[in-house]
Amino acid sequence: MNSIIGAVLVICATSLAGFSLASQKKGELRTAEGFLRFVEHILIKLPSLLMMDSIFESFADEFLEKAGFIEILCAKNSNAPCNKKFLAAIEFLREDRHLHDILCRVGAELGVSDYRRQQDSLQAASGELKDLTQKRRETLAGSERSYKWIGFLTGALIAILLF
Repeated sequence: MNSIIGAVLVICATSLAGFSLASQKKGELRTAEGFLRFVEHILIKLPSLLMMDSIFESFADEFLEKAGFIEILCAKNSNAPCNKKFLAAIEFLREDRHLHDILCRVGAELGVSDYRRQQDSLQAASGELKDLTQKRRETLAGSERSYKWIGFLTGALIAILLF
């Protein structure tokens, strides 16, 4: 009886690891898509000559809000310039190097350089983010089910070998 319970626990644990990895990859895609919408939102609003803080506050994205990005970006008690707020808000992306690098280049120009340089930076970032989201979408489509099955089958193999 104990061996059956152990086998079930091993299979459940490795299956959960597979589901967790698939969920993490889906979250990376959703984060990249959220930032693509954010950059495109700024590009649309930039010609209106609104203050950058007003542009930030007019953006809403459920996933970026859950990640804490919107809260840091729109903090009312901060007197930091908008590019500093933006750079502080993307710090949670340190592990996602590619996305972090794209957004750091945006943050370097955002609200501190002339209109043309900001627009060029945002357009370049938009193109890179479109490529990144497309690549992640294709990768996720092929690998999401694989992560789940690999987790389950690894657990089954371990259970067979141990018991």
